[in-house]
Amino acid sequence: MKLLVAARPKTATSLASANVLTDLACGGRTNAPPGISIDVYEQPGSDQRPHRPAGQQWLSAACPGVVLLYLFLPGRVALWVAVGIPTLSFAALGYSG
Repeated sequence: MKLLVAARPKTATSLASANVLTDLACGGRTNAPPGISIDVYEQPGSDQRPHRPAGQQWLSAACPGVVLLYLFLPGRVALWVAVGIPTLSFAALGYSG
């Protein structure tokens, strides 16, 4: 069994490449000799949904975290932990760069 794998170049847009490859595969189905089949598979995770901005992602992760801190720790301690975790993370990023 021979397999043709088509990949998009790094400089191309993904939607344009996907359209070209789909057209190529659909056209190849009609021109293929008997006994040869061409199947088009969707790659998992290749949905066309736009990504959320980083601020929204941060808020959706930070809000439940802060609520849990205040739920299980005294108020002052929860505040210092809530301030200290991002500060430590940014300091580590700055130190590693």
